[in-house]
Amino acid sequence: MSSSINNLIDQYPKEVFYCTVVFALVFSRIPYVGKVVRVINTMIHETGHALMTLMLSGEVVKIDLFSDTSGRATTKSSSKLAAFFISIAGYPFASITAFGTFYLFTKENFLIPVIVFLSIALINLIFWVRNLYGIIWLFVFLGSCFGLIYLGEKNLIYVFSVFISSVLLVDSIVSASVVCYLSITNPKASGDASNLKDHSYVPAFIWGILFFAQAIFFGYLTVCLYL
Repeated sequence: MSSSINNLIDQYPKEVFYCTVVFALVFSRIPYVGKVVRVINTMIHETGHALMTLMLSGEVVKIDLFSDTSGRATTKSSSKLAAFFISIAGYPFASITAFGTFYLFTKENFLIPVIVFLSIALINLIFWVRNLYGIIWLFVFLGSCFGLIYLGEKNLIYVFSVFISSVLLVDSIVSASVVCYLSITNPKASGDASNLKDHSYVPAFIWGILFFAQAIFFGYLTVCLYL
């Protein structure tokens, strides 16, 4: 069974690639189990806030990852300007990370994305995530990554890397569309868009539209890699 799968991937790499992308899109929308997979986007998004905080000499108090795919980065910043950049970092970081992994795929490098995701998860587990669901999710995810690297099976790494990156790409767009919608219909509940409104006095819906626009832009760039 394993050898037949390996032969299939070796003979039809592009076909397996696209099938894995489609499977990731469908699987991530399955109730309950799909939400578990989509926390990858939450982790990357909140890590964007955390990294920007550190770059601006702030403090990352904690990160929460929740089962409904929402998340929260609690940070301390030195100024209102720093708080502005911290609030804006999450959505672009997720979009850029997704694009970056697909760019690596065009270079036939499928291991580096796994190592990047593993490193981000390990940093989150050691330093930031403290809620129970987040810790359990990170342990499971890290176990999967370490297991794949230990086995050294290139085709398993291939499928896993494409699967996770596909989920990240799609959910970076979907989550940006949700915040865009909320910024128009219920600005106070629009998360980062609402925070940016408080920091800049620019209406939340403007930030919601910008978040969605950048997600679409990087999604478009990703598609262009394979046209």
